[in-house]
Amino acid sequence: REQARASALAVGAALERREMIARIVECQRDILLGQLNRGLVHELNNRISAARNSIASLTKQLRRAERSATTALESAHDTVRLARESLDDAFANVESLAHINGLFRRFAAESSVGPVPVERVTREAVEMTRDLAEGAGVTVEVESYPRLLIVRANPVHLQHVLLNVITNAVQQIALLRPKRDGHEGRVRIRFEERQRRAGPVVIISVEDDGPGIHRHQLPRIFELGFTTRKDGGSGLGLYVARHLVEAMHGRLAVAESARLWGTRFV
Repeated sequence: REQARASALAVGAALERREMIARIVECQRDILLGQLNRGLVHELNNRISAARNSIASLTKQLRRAERSATTALESAHDTVRLARESLDDAFANVESLAHINGLFRRFAAESSVGPVPVERVTREAVEMTRDLAEGAGVTVEVESYPRLLIVRANPVHLQHVLLNVITNAVQQIALLRPKRDGHEGRVRIRFEERQRRAGPVVIISVEDDGPGIHRHQLPRIFELGFTTRKDGGSGLGLYVARHLVEAMHGRLAVAESARLWGTRFV
């Protein structure tokens, strides 16, 4: 009887832990979306303003073309050409808005495990962090891989991991070199394919030139609530990232780090 009770308590604790982690993942995704949505609002304002200007210009040019069509054919032709260019600009801005909105909607939605093109998901994550990176004076580069790399994973979870690691790199660089000092930081993302006994694996490497991690802090950076940021980070990002990677039968680790030189996560 005592053994059965102990087993029941162990199962209950395991279920509670699983539920707690699921809630932490959901909470941290909301925090991340909040951070990235500030950039999205900025991007929306820019694109909407540009599209409005293009449409206003188009309206004026079409009226001018209507007036000149009966008098000067050549002038009307030039006006129509300018109108078409304004329309192309407006359409490009609206398409960009739709694309960015689609990225955020997919990230906020639920998804299931399936084949995932690694480079495409990575580039989408970089696009979602673009405004955050530009605001911090950081350039994020993705090196193309010569072959299509496909992994079996949950695409939303994989993107969640990438967003956490990239955002962490950008924020760390901003702490070391604020944008006002005129120096630009850099994050590089590379891909590699290796053969292991169990089969091929894909390695995603995220390297930054930020402050690096002190060797005494390395064992703790994936702990729940641990943060090195003086502005009071949540301490959830890397914890959630490691949990999601391990749930997809992968591994997240610091490959190397040097103080004032940078860090490489894989």
